[in-house]
Amino acid sequence: MFSAASRTAEKSLQQTTIAVVTIDQQNRVIFYNDAAEKLWGYRRAEVIGQNVKMLVPKQHQSQHDQYVDRHRQEGNDRIVGAAVELEIERKDGSKTWINITLSQVLIGKRKFYSAFARDCSQERQNRSATEQVLAQAHDAVVTINEKNLIIFCNQAAIDLWGYSREEMLGQNVRMLVSPEHRGQHDEYVNRNRSTGINRIIGKPIELPVYCKDASQKWGLFTLARVVIGDRVLFTAFVKDVTEDVKRRDEIAMLSLVANETSNAVVITNARGEIEYVNRGFTRMTGYELEQIKGRIPGSFLQGPDTHPQTVANIHEKISQAQPFYEEILNYDSRGKPYWIAMSINPVLGEDGRVSKFVSVQADITQTKQDAKDSMERLALMDEALMVVEWSPDGQPVHFNELFCQKAGGREEAIQACRSIWLQIAQQRKMSEGMGQVKILVGFNDRQGSARSFDSRLCELKDLEGRITRYVMFGVDITDRQAAVKETNLAMEELLAVGEEIGNIIGSISGVADQTNLLALNAAIEAARAGDAGRGFAVVAAEVRSLAGRSSEAAEQVGKLVAATRDRIDQLATSLDKIAH
Repeated sequence: MFSAASRTAEKSLQQTTIAVVTIDQQNRVIFYNDAAEKLWGYRRAEVIGQNVKMLVPKQHQSQHDQYVDRHRQEGNDRIVGAAVELEIERKDGSKTWINITLSQVLIGKRKFYSAFARDCSQERQNRSATEQVLAQAHDAVVTINEKNLIIFCNQAAIDLWGYSREEMLGQNVRMLVSPEHRGQHDEYVNRNRSTGINRIIGKPIELPVYCKDASQKWGLFTLARVVIGDRVLFTAFVKDVTEDVKRRDEIAMLSLVANETSNAVVITNARGEIEYVNRGFTRMTGYELEQIKGRIPGSFLQGPDTHPQTVANIHEKISQAQPFYEEILNYDSRGKPYWIAMSINPVLGEDGRVSKFVSVQADITQTKQDAKDSMERLALMDEALMVVEWSPDGQPVHFNELFCQKAGGREEAIQACRSIWLQIAQQRKMSEGMGQVKILVGFNDRQGSARSFDSRLCELKDLEGRITRYVMFGVDITDRQAAVKETNLAMEELLAVGEEIGNIIGSISGVADQTNLLALNAAIEAARAGDAGRGFAVVAAEVRSLAGRSSEAAEQVGKLVAATRDRIDQLATSLDKIAH
């Protein structure tokens, strides 16, 4: 029965339209059907018993035995079980393409191989036409086989990823996917191949494209699933949307900026009628877009204190389609005034004519108020302090009215400025990098009187650190110095009087000491005289007591005089500080 089954199978293989060739352990052909005769052109008698290499492409004939024997020994299925396309040469020398599948048959310990082949020339021609179309497609096209190896890529794919065709063909397609998915990419593809569940097949999806040079682009991927017999192939069509993504991201970023910025953004048509305002405008003015769409901004934002000349300037610039910057006083929905700094830019259409105006506005109300306060403070300081300014080369460029009055006139003030410049030469070097230094300078007024100027010298610099001006400001201390001088003279006189008092007190102390000594001697003599000198002794004791009290009083007065002298010295030191 087994023999009958074998004969039936052999007969079936003989009649099949698929060419079948079987070889034994010596790589000799032991089966060669009718379809094989038709495909190769050799008769069965010419092939049976011959080495199978006569049927393989000439470039592989010399090493074909080595290929087959290596598989017998190692069992490495590089092509066994897989369908490949080969170009063969027929007996008559003509060439054709075949689709061939190899299988291994194990009988006992012997290994036989069978090849199943069919002519695929027409398929290749048809496929070639399709591939030529795909090769010239503007979008990238990549096809993978059932082992997820790349079998086709067009020039657009080469340009997109940056790999050459040789670097891509035959490689696993995971080389083209994002790094974080490469480890599991085969699993994803094979799951779809086995289950047929199309999660992304036919659905456009934007994905990053990781290029050979490590740069990143963006592609719009559309995947197609192609079934050929029991083989499932996949083709990816990829449109380079890098620039589209960049523009979209820029638009999204600009929209985010426009919506989240505290500044107001207004877009009008060419007639100046509002088409769009952002949330910053609503926060600034209190107006919603629905309330003001189609209206001209100035018609409801300008008020009684808006300067007419500013409005005229804005109209002129808009009529000339010129970009410009302006500061203007507006009024919000509650009638509260506020200052804005605005820039308006025209947007030109494809015809070169203005299609829109875009205005960006910043609330500078607080800045204006701070500037006003600063100007008022400077005006008060200008009334109280003398101010002089010089150019870097020492030319007077400004002095205030108070300095001019102190000098006695404009010409005198200019001469005073030049005199002071010569005096501060050394101090200018000291002030470099110190911010400001304290300087005491002097000049002669119109009457020739010397005047003193207690001042601070500082440098004004531009953004590059270069000195643009020297500025000195301070107070006239001429009268103060005169008062201090007079006070010093008076204190010197007091000190002289104090010295005289000290001398007198010294004399009093000397007399008291002598009196005390005489009283002591008298008491001694009275004691010697006994009862006769007792009365004299009483008088001597009173005299000694009086001398002691006089000495103590003189000592106390001396301390007071010394303390007064110390206080005068301290006062002189303080006045000296005031004077300088």
